[in-house]
Amino acid sequence: MRLLTALFYAGLVLAAVALLWIAKTLWPPEMGIDFAGGVQLVYQVAKTTSPTEDETNNSLQPTDWPSLISAVSARLNPARTNEIIVRPHGQQQIEIVVPQTSANQAKRIEQVTRLISAAGVLELHIVANRNDPRHQSVITQAEVMARDPEKRLQDGS
Repeated sequence: MRLLTALFYAGLVLAAVALLWIAKTLWPPEMGIDFAGGVQLVYQVAKTTSPTEDETNNSLQPTDWPSLISAVSARLNPARTNEIIVRPHGQQQIEIVVPQTSANQAKRIEQVTRLISAAGVLELHIVANRNDPRHQSVITQAEVMARDPEKRLQDGS
């Protein structure tokens, strides 16, 4: 009888500790945009004619939504640490949900809109090895063009 009583009290203590741990780690629950506030931005995807146009019925190919969503998500949240949600919205729109996380919400919204509207930059680097004889002529041409702006304009067109 004493053993059952001891097991019962040990179970109660264990249950209490488990409930306290759950309450400490999971409480308060995260509130969505409807309770905590935030902003929903909806952007229209521009329709452009492309080489993939179907010539039989003159209709455009459908948007590659998974690629578009992942590209926008990577641009807005490269480290995947923010809770910004990007998802399709209707036929030709994407929705960006920015939950309120700080008192400086206006600055965060401005940053998101700037990132969305700014054009991407492609940066290329010439990789040449001075020790490789095949690269010597290209390196020499690049050095001449770097020193003489007129030569750069003539050859760079």
